[in-house]
Amino acid sequence: ARSGDVEGVTRVMQFAAELGVPADVIMLTAVLGAFARCGDVEGARAAFRAFRAQGVQPDARAFSTLAQVHAGIGQPEAFPAILEEQQAAGVVPSSYFFAVWLEAHRTTGNSDLDAEARAVLRLAVEHTAIDRGVALALVRAVGREHATLVMREEADADVEVVMGANKRRGKR
Repeated sequence: ARSGDVEGVTRVMQFAAELGVPADVIMLTAVLGAFARCGDVEGARAAFRAFRAQGVQPDARAFSTLAQVHAGIGQPEAFPAILEEQQAAGVVPSSYFFAVWLEAHRTTGNSDLDAEARAVLRLAVEHTAIDRGVALALVRAVGREHATLVMREEADADVEVVMGANKRRGKR
């Protein structure tokens, strides 16, 4: 899956099924990762539906990996629906999900990046803790100086403090 070999992942899944190994969220996440590396949204969505039909309940990592597929091809507009689906499944979104969302906006060249970044940051504050990954994605999206302002206004936090505090705790 790390190489984006969707056919290889499919063969491994078929072999696992032949052995009676049930599909699980780890397999789902690996499959979605392969589709993310290939930029294949339709394949990822089809796999996501197929796993759910088999009773696999996606976790925060699976939803974040699904989001990566959309981010990889510059589709930040897909994130609100993924967030809604995640909440409907009773899954609390991870801070990584919001970092990926910010990255998706950054890569689109959106002219209203500030408003988009602020909206994503507000959602992140509402749903999870702001960590170094979110702060770093914000810095990459709008620049360090502006990220500092946005973090203060939207999250009542300081970029340097968030990034430094998480780094000291051993987080990347």
